Amino acid sequence: MASFEAAATAGVGVELDIQLSKDGVPVVFHDPMLDRMTDASGPVWEKTAEELDALRLTGTDEPIPRLSDVARMLPAGMPVLVELKPTPGDPEEYLRAVDLALFGVAIDASIMSFTAGINKAARVVMPQRRRGLLVPPSSPAIARGPADVVDTAASLDIDYLAVPFGMITAFAGEPECRYPLYAWTVDTDHALATVADAAAAVIFEHLDPALVSR
Repeated sequence: MASFEAAATAGVGVELDIQLSKDGVPVVFHDPMLDRMTDASGPVWEKTAEELDALRLTGTDEPIPRLSDVARMLPAGMPVLVELKPTPGDPEEYLRAVDLALFGVAIDASIMSFTAGINKAARVVMPQRRRGLLVPPSSPAIARGPADVVDTAASLDIDYLAVPFGMITAFAGEPECRYPLYAWTVDTDHALATVADAAAAVIFEHLDPALVSR
């Protein structure tokens, strides 16, 4: 939560990752396993939301945040990219839980995923939200070139592409790619300059927010 507050103070948006608790509550946590970032072990989805609330993130006094709590504390209009990590169970139920957590809040939230099934479910459950396809660094479609990824995006009816920054120039130069581009994860001045040349949005870390905004 301290990181999200710092982003709000700096006037930039945030990107965050969602896992689902055992009892269907979306929590903000990157890894599928608890081991790296808490004193607990095992998959996130084997713990209830109450059990996850009791944990603390390694090296801090902070709990694992619930998506609903993060969404309520962020300022109105703040852009938020919500990455939906794969989780066991029905993807539509997953998406309904996420949609409920975002209901009635004033942030500008869009969702994205690497997973086609989640993107398909999002088209059904939350058609009003912008939906993005995260492009992995390696896949059969990537090996065949940006045009194949664009075809996949069209079949999923998504609104934007989130691309590894090392591929951003290729996607920006693809004639059939008419999607807004987001580049991840930008963490050096060189990478930032590359993304700026491609006129893409920036998902960044370890950089001065003022520099990114410029």
